[in-house]
Amino acid sequence: MTTVFDHAWMAGLFGDKRVAEYLSAEVQLAYVLRVEAAHSRSLGNESAARAIEAAKIGPEDLTEGTATDGVPVPQLVRCLKAQIAPELHGDIHLGLTSQDVMDTALVLSLKDILPIFRQGLIALQADLAQLTQAHGGAALMGRTRMQTALPITVADRLATWRMPLERHLARLDVVCARVLCVQCGGPVGLGAGGAALAAQLGLAAPDKSWHAMRDGFGQLAVAGVW
Repeated sequence: MTTVFDHAWMAGLFGDKRVAEYLSAEVQLAYVLRVEAAHSRSLGNESAARAIEAAKIGPEDLTEGTATDGVPVPQLVRCLKAQIAPELHGDIHLGLTSQDVMDTALVLSLKDILPIFRQGLIALQADLAQLTQAHGGAALMGRTRMQTALPITVADRLATWRMPLERHLARLDVVCARVLCVQCGGPVGLGAGGAALAAQLGLAAPDKSWHAMRDGFGQLAVAGVW
């Protein structure tokens, strides 16, 4: 299926190659494996973590299992255990749920993607500032309901475009603190070990599992950058 984000020419309007790379199946799988390895390492089993990092698993290895299970993680764990020595199995995926892994992998991808959005907003601000400096004093006719109204300047018009970008950046700072947290709730949302996993991944540890509390992602959407 082709979308406007990966269409041969429409992608030039709607897509972003850098973001698309982070959302590719290969990179998303790398995030998932990173979560599994970090979890084993947080349990104190360095051998299991290194075995996970050395495992040879591709997106195609998860296709049939995902169709059966609805999520890729159960098949991923089966693939890992098929390649890793049995004595290490006890600290692979121990206490995690598929949701923990997928949510934390999503957060890792956002940690890489959101700086791209920030750079874009800052670049737009710089372009508008440059236009304001060059042409801000020029006169324009202001309009209301498509009719001429009162004179304004180019700077007036550009300020209307620039000021929301400043607010988007401010909101992005706030929402990043809420969103860039690990998910380590276990089957009922009371799992321990979130702080240790967060330390391994360079993420924050939430006060409570946010599996059923998705308001942070809602704020990210409202921030105008997702």
